[in-house]
Amino acid sequence: MNVDALFDKLATDLADAGAAELSDGKDSGERVLGRDGRPFARLRGEHMSFLLPPGTPGLGDALALETSAPAGDGRWVEVPTDDVSEWERLARRAFEGVRR
Repeated sequence: MNVDALFDKLATDLADAGAAELSDGKDSGERVLGRDGRPFARLRGEHMSFLLPPGTPGLGDALALETSAPAGDGRWVEVPTDDVSEWERLARRAFEGVRR
């Protein structure tokens, strides 16, 4: 499975709404999608993490996935490729949650 191609597809699908790949993650081995410069999804290895802080729509769904886990500062949920079919839905939820 080519996770970079999946990331590229998410970036393309959300580009018209204002999402863009942020360059600051590349140095750390991450690829990061952001809205207005604020990250909402990041790919590291075979895992995608989504910014879904407490109270965000979609957080419960993300945490209900058997393979997901809280990540980072507790505002992120990490989802491995086992649940790649959920990545687009979770990316859209995270994107919507980034306030302008």
